[in-house]
Amino acid sequence: MQDVARQLGVKPRTLQWWNWKLQNERAPEATEFLPVVAAERSALVPTGAVELEAKGVRIRVEVGTDVQYVAALVAAIRGAC
Repeated sequence: MQDVARQLGVKPRTLQWWNWKLQNERAPEATEFLPVVAAERSALVPTGAVELEAKGVRIRVEVGTDVQYVAALVAAIRGAC
């Protein structure tokens, strides 16, 4: 995981935390990290809005929206699907 973190320019503890968080959620499907390719470095910093899509449900949130709110919204949608 340290090699991946170094390649992505993030702290290994960040990836470890997300791995722990995702593994401990009650999701019926397996959780895995998927590769992401950005066209250029500036593409890594979102501006405007971010769209999340899973199981046919799309959520659009403005950058800066409270993370806890987004997490609660995703959990509610997961429970309804």
